[in-house]
Amino acid sequence: MSRAAKIQEDIQKIVGNKGLEPGLPPTQTKVEEVEGLFFRLSELVKESYPFTADQMDVGIKMSWSRLLSDHDQNWFREVAELICHRPWCQVLWGFFRRCNDWGYTSNPAFDPGWSDGDFGMLKEIPCGYCGEIFKQEVAGQIYCSNKHGAAAEFAMRNTHLD
Repeated sequence: MSRAAKIQEDIQKIVGNKGLEPGLPPTQTKVEEVEGLFFRLSELVKESYPFTADQMDVGIKMSWSRLLSDHDQNWFREVAELICHRPWCQVLWGFFRRCNDWGYTSNPAFDPGWSDGDFGMLKEIPCGYCGEIFKQEVAGQIYCSNKHGAAAEFAMRNTHLD
C-alpha cells in the first residue's frame, strides 16, 4: 500500500463513522491518531508529494475553521465554488498571485487576535453588554452585535460625564 493510500485510509478511519464528533472532546487515543496523521502529512509535504486539489482543499478548510468566522468561510466557499468554479487552493493561490502583482504581499493584513498565540480561535463567549452567549465572528470580539457594542460605548461615555 502506498504512503498516500495509507494516509487516505487513516483519514477515513478518523473522520468516518467512528471518528471525532464535533463538540465532543477527543480521547487521548484520537489525539494521538490525529498527531500521527499530521506527522505523516508533514513528511509528505517535505517530500513534495503531489497532493490533489481536493486534498489541499481539506487542509485549507481545516486551518480556516479555526481562523475565520463562519461568514468569511461561507464567503470564500461562494467565491471558489459558485463564482470561480475552482478548488479552494486554486482560488487562494489566485488571490495571492493578484496581491503579489499589486505589491500587497509585503504588507499583509493580520487579525490582531492572531498575535495571542491562539491564532484567533473563535470562541463562544457571553456578550459584554447583554450577557447572551454568542460565537465570535472575529478574534477579540466581545459584543454579540454592533448595536450592543455601540450601546455599551454610549453607556460608558455617559458614565464619565458625571
